[in-house]
Amino acid sequence: MTAPSRRTAYAVLGLLYLVGWGPGLVSALLVAAHARERGTIGPAAAALGAVQLLATGAAVLALVGCLARLSGLGLAELGLAPAPRGRRVRDLDCALAYLTALLLGGVLMGLAGSSGYPYGGAWYALPTLVSSALAGPTEELALLALPALLLRRAGEPPWRAGLVLVLVRLSFHVYYGLPVLGLLPWAVTAFVLVWRTGRVLPLVVAHSAWDLLSLGAHWSLLVRAVFELLVLAVLVLALGRGTLRLVRRRRPQAEDTTTSTAPSSPAATSGSSASTMQNRWPSRSRSTV
Repeated sequence: MTAPSRRTAYAVLGLLYLVGWGPGLVSALLVAAHARERGTIGPAAAALGAVQLLATGAAVLALVGCLARLSGLGLAELGLAPAPRGRRVRDLDCALAYLTALLLGGVLMGLAGSSGYPYGGAWYALPTLVSSALAGPTEELALLALPALLLRRAGEPPWRAGLVLVLVRLSFHVYYGLPVLGLLPWAVTAFVLVWRTGRVLPLVVAHSAWDLLSLGAHWSLLVRAVFELLVLAVLVLALGRGTLRLVRRRRPQAEDTTTSTAPSSPAATSGSSASTMQNRWPSRSRSTV
């Protein structure tokens, strides 16, 4: 079967965005235009909002599954399959890079004067909790992994695919106003990680954990303490992993020279190449629709 066309890939992205985030974009624009004028809601409205969010999230995930199946894509191709033992460290690095970008985005938004989303009273916690729990799987799959994979198979250059997907990710966060530009490092980092590694599972986990803990920090001192510990752990681990990578790259080249001059069998070389290809997204020539 032939590779998907660019038009098909962008149509998939547009359909997923319309179903999952079309109404949210309108709401975000209204909030941005009338910041701090949002009224409070009661328990009935909060419950209705939570049910609507659950239904929308389920529809988006079901649509992702159907479109992926029609394109001949499974969990492995989407980057959702559990990583082999030897690749789990790479998943950890992806999650750390993602969380570090979120931290940087939060700092930049704070410097730009953003004070967060204008919640309308305590009952907003219920629909916001549902939204935070669904943000990880829905956004990372519907607005990043699936469209990025289809665009890659269609031969779209990474700079153009990245530009489109980054703008899409930022569009429904405009309720922050101009400080939304502080989220640019996060959106770019997420795209680069998925495009280069083909792995989205660590991003889904990191995104969900971040949103749920940061939301809980607004309402509970205990959750705030856990969230602050997470931030500290991310900084320490990111610094440690970055330092370790730097040290490994600066090892004496004698070891590399010795290794490179050692003879290797054609079978070993072929096996290594096959293993590498299995852990990356399929190329355009192997794609299906």
